Amino acid sequence: AGEAEFLQRQQVIVRVYIIEALELPSRDAGSLSDPYLKIKLGDQEISDQENKKENTVNPQFCTIYDIKASLPGDSELSIEVWDYDIVGSDELLGATKIDLENRHFSQKFRSFRNQMPIETRTLYKPTSKLSQGSIRLWVEIWPATDQKALKKKWQIAPKPQLEFEARLIIWECQEIPMVDIEGCSDIFFTCKIGDELERRTDVHYRSSNGRGSFNWRMIFPINLPMHPHYATIQVWDKDLFSGDDFIAETTIDLSLIHI
Repeated sequence: AGEAEFLQRQQVIVRVYIIEALELPSRDAGSLSDPYLKIKLGDQEISDQENKKENTVNPQFCTIYDIKASLPGDSELSIEVWDYDIVGSDELLGATKIDLENRHFSQKFRSFRNQMPIETRTLYKPTSKLSQGSIRLWVEIWPATDQKALKKKWQIAPKPQLEFEARLIIWECQEIPMVDIEGCSDIFFTCKIGDELERRTDVHYRSSNGRGSFNWRMIFPINLPMHPHYATIQVWDKDLFSGDDFIAETTIDLSLIHI
């Protein structure tokens, strides 16, 4: 953009599409977090506490916010994720900041207007340099007089969930490490889908060669699409007089399964 355009103040609408946050920190005792969004620009603030997501560190927000702005002017857009607390003050989980002037007066940014790329931005807290998770979003900036563009909103609401039954067969295993002092393992498997569902096999006792036979079917009632969308399979050694010994785990990405 030319220097004259940069010096001329323009009224704009900043439209923020927020899809989801990923791997947020857990801040609640005995549970995960209850995240919600705050959007800040200059002296404006949108607090969306009423749309908080309960007991999750991977919330799907699928929300759209419009904020009035004058550019050049207050241009630091702050997108914050907070944890709702019934008792005590809510806690900042992480935030990301976007320089709107940098974007508005960039020809490259303007070239994306009709198909803005989705960004995955790292969240930070002022008290730490470590990542506090990430957030997926994109930002549009439109002249406040461009009613045609402002009427067009991308639909980002999640697809309605459908009920399915997931079936996992644990047939057999091999090359499982021996963890008991007798040179054997008492092998069993667990499988967990999402945050709550869990199943386990019976135990193959006294395996001395790393092999185990099960022919065990696990059935999970699930809703798709689901979030998180991973099945976690773990192998354990059964102990009668102490805690079971964890051996290994793998995950299956259920989003890759075509329905």
